[in-house]
Amino acid sequence: MMIVISLVRVNNMKKPIWDGRVVNKTEKRKTKTENYGDDEHLVHYMEYTVYLQGADGSKKKIRIQNNREWYDYLNIGDYVRYHPSFSTYEKYDKSHDSYIFCNICGKKNDIRENYCCFCKSLLFK
Repeated sequence: MMIVISLVRVNNMKKPIWDGRVVNKTEKRKTKTENYGDDEHLVHYMEYTVYLQGADGSKKKIRIQNNREWYDYLNIGDYVRYHPSFSTYEKYDKSHDSYIFCNICGKKNDIRENYCCFCKSLLFK
């Protein structure tokens, strides 16, 4: 398993770092059908989308299901950097934030901490 993870990481390292800005955000209530054996169930969920525009004019979308914390963390006008080796987005200005997301495991941490309380990795500040 570690070999597979390492190969994916190495492949992602070849991609360039991407800088952009949050230009819009939307939230939609959605429904999907899930099968449990012979039974079908309707599942309701929230889909949060953050729209980004790069310095070069390129556009990206971050779609998240049922995770409002990450959606609320980014505000329209915020500048972000995409780290391809971690497949994560880092917010440039964290000076007004009370928490930060770990770029390694993605967990929420208190901004005063220097290391992630879950995976013990150094937090990007």
